[in-house]
Amino acid sequence: MPGFFVLSIDSKKYKGDFLDDLFWQTFYQQHLGEDYAGLATYNGGKINIRTHRGLFRPTFSKDMVGLEGTMGIGYCGDNREPILVDSKSGEFAACFSGNIINQDELLKRFKTYGHSFAWGGADIEIITKLMAQGEGFVDGIQRMNDEIKGAYSLSILTPEGIYIVCDPSGRWPLVIGEKTGAVAVTTDPCGFENGGFSYQRDVEPGEIVLLKNDYAETKGKIP
Repeated sequence: MPGFFVLSIDSKKYKGDFLDDLFWQTFYQQHLGEDYAGLATYNGGKINIRTHRGLFRPTFSKDMVGLEGTMGIGYCGDNREPILVDSKSGEFAACFSGNIINQDELLKRFKTYGHSFAWGGADIEIITKLMAQGEGFVDGIQRMNDEIKGAYSLSILTPEGIYIVCDPSGRWPLVIGEKTGAVAVTTDPCGFENGGFSYQRDVEPGEIVLLKNDYAETKGKIP
């Protein structure tokens, strides 16, 4: 069961340390996945991404330089994520928790149309290819959901904000937290109190949320 943490800040209000919050709150997801760890951040018009094999804390404790920013996603799980994708909607980084039960069917269909896969057609590769076909990120998320069978939660880092998705079944729940100048979403909020975050609400099943600066806004609902 992979886990992720997502952080967006308003630099004019935020009094914390962005990398410190991103590091420790991602570390609190480490018990959910120990094979791979990864971070993606946005700063000055560019998405920076870094992944390691192994536990999050020992691999990233001395490898945070260059990941400064105002938005970020952190991942601990069984695949090398987040992955970076360039699409007609622009560049984005994404990570995923869940189980796609029609993966083989979708993979075969993509290969029939000439698509190739760097990591053998992992769930996140299939999801991002489906999503990239949409007219914008919200439409892409909805189209992706129409094609897959299974349950999931998803985070998507874009220049305009971070999209958070909980599938309509709600089997992979997500929690929204906040503190002065910052908003966060996580799989497991066990570290919120230590980081000064307070619980705001759960992401509703089927809800598409955009994190931007220090607020969370519902952008759509998957029926």
